[in-house]
Amino acid sequence: EIANDEVVRRIGSLMGKAPSIIPVARPPGRLVPDLRYCVTGDELAALGWEQGVSFGDGLAATVAWFLRQRAPRTAAE
Repeated sequence: EIANDEVVRRIGSLMGKAPSIIPVARPPGRLVPDLRYCVTGDELAALGWEQGVSFGDGLAATVAWFLRQRAPRTAAE
């Protein structure tokens, strides 16, 4: 399991951002993540899902894709 804070830090790092500029909000009354949204790998495997790439590799590919989408387009594109 990876904490939400860690996922935010990894995304920031992949985007070249310093950890100190990435705020992590802690709404009053919700000091820990909502566990009701968690799904374990065992639960997914029971549904027939198989992990094709590691979390880190998948996160890096996803961030790279989003950054490419934000890049300015040329007239030829």
